Amino acid sequence: MRKPISRRSIKSSLENDSNLGPLGQRLLTTAEAAEAAGVTPSCIRQWVSRGHLRPVARYGKRNLYREDHVLRVERDRRKSSPGSRSTSSSDAPSGQWTGKAGGEPGN
Repeated sequence: MRKPISRRSIKSSLENDSNLGPLGQRLLTTAEAAEAAGVTPSCIRQWVSRGHLRPVARYGKRNLYREDHVLRVERDRRKSSPGSRSTSSSDAPSGQWTGKAGGEPGN
């Protein structure tokens, strides 16, 4: 079982420029996580609501995320997004008509 992160360690990591958490992992707010992943803060919130990402702690009203978790989810999401998949030439439509339409004259 994981040891919970204390408010004292969160406060010290937020006040410290390096934002290092107790395990040497950076703790990021939603806005910081979005910037690190190259997405919008609303995208981070969607990842949370869909179960892809979980905040590790809260500081006041802020959710805090481990930087390595955010980057892992971002990498996984990019791998599984439909726009990033490459298609082979056999999968891509050729644009040419290959079959006969039903009801052609003379058939």
